[in-house]
Amino acid sequence: MLEVKLDKARLYLANCFDLLPFIEDESVDLILTDPPYDNTRYMPSLTRIQKETVAKEFKRVLKRTGNLLLFCGFDDKWTWYEILKEAGLKFRREIIWVYDNPSNYPPPKNIQASHETCLWFSKLSKRYYFKQGVMLRTWVNCPTPSGILREFEVLNITPKPVPLLIRLIEFSCPLGGLVLDPFMGTGSTGVACMKTGRRFIGIEIKRKYFDLAVERVKRESKQVDLSQFIE
Repeated sequence: MLEVKLDKARLYLANCFDLLPFIEDESVDLILTDPPYDNTRYMPSLTRIQKETVAKEFKRVLKRTGNLLLFCGFDDKWTWYEILKEAGLKFRREIIWVYDNPSNYPPPKNIQASHETCLWFSKLSKRYYFKQGVMLRTWVNCPTPSGILREFEVLNITPKPVPLLIRLIEFSCPLGGLVLDPFMGTGSTGVACMKTGRRFIGIEIKRKYFDLAVERVKRESKQVDLSQFIE
C-alpha cells in the first residue's frame, strides 16, 4: 500500500477490499464512486460477493446523515439496487447523466448509449443531508470528458466529468465534509472535492491511474483559494 497525504485529501494505492475495513465507523459524509461495470471490456467486473462486501462497508462507514451516489451500468444497476437495499441503505432516486457527445463508434444493431445511471441512497430514511436548490431534477446534461482522460488506448477508463461531480457533491455533502471514493480511477472525484471545499479519501488499485490521480488532486489543491468556502 502507498499513501499520499495532502492538506484536504488522502490518496491510497491499494485494494479497497483490504483498506475499507480500516475506515472508522460513521466517519464519511458522502460515498461518491464509479465501480467497474458488469460486462465492460476495460476492466474486470465485480462479483456479486464483492458487491455485497462493499455495500456492507458503505453502510458501516457512512454517518447517520450520510449519502451514497454510485454510478452503474445498464447490466448491473438492478443488481446494485437490490444489494444496497439488502445492506440496509435507503433508496432515494435514480439520477440520470445525459451527454450529447457519445462515442463515435455506435454499436451494431443497437441504439447509441447517451446516458448513464447514478443510484442515490442514504443511510437513514430521514435526516440525511440534502442542500436545497442544487439538484432540481433527476437528470443532468453534461458532456463527457475529452483529452487524455478519454484516450482509451492509454488509460482504458471512462471518467466522469468534474462539473457533474461538483453538482452531485454540493447537494449531498456539507461544506468541509468527508467524501470517499473507493474506486478512484484518475481522481475526478478528488478534483471536484478540492474545488468545492470538501475533504477526500480516494483508493485506487492500478498504479497508472493512481499516479495521474495524485497529480490532478495535488494540482487542484494548490490552486484552490480556501477563503471562498468561508460561510
